[in-house]
Amino acid sequence: MASARGRVVGERTYREMIDAGLLGLEVEHRDNPEEGRVFLRRLAAEHGLFMTGSSDYHGTGKPNLLGRT
Repeated sequence: MASARGRVVGERTYREMIDAGLLGLEVEHRDNPEEGRVFLRRLAAEHGLFMTGSSDYHGTGKPNLLGRT
């Protein structure tokens, strides 16, 4: 749902991935707008998916600190 980055996965694609065995969604990420997080939480709850967060920490080359969403 990180729409600030450009193209995002639509609901149809999420449902196809769920049907194919998707187990979880990265919900808490700084690039996911709140309305996207609400959608992902709902989708995860409806299908019993794991919800994860992300520190998005990839070393010192990124602005994120370890453990920050």
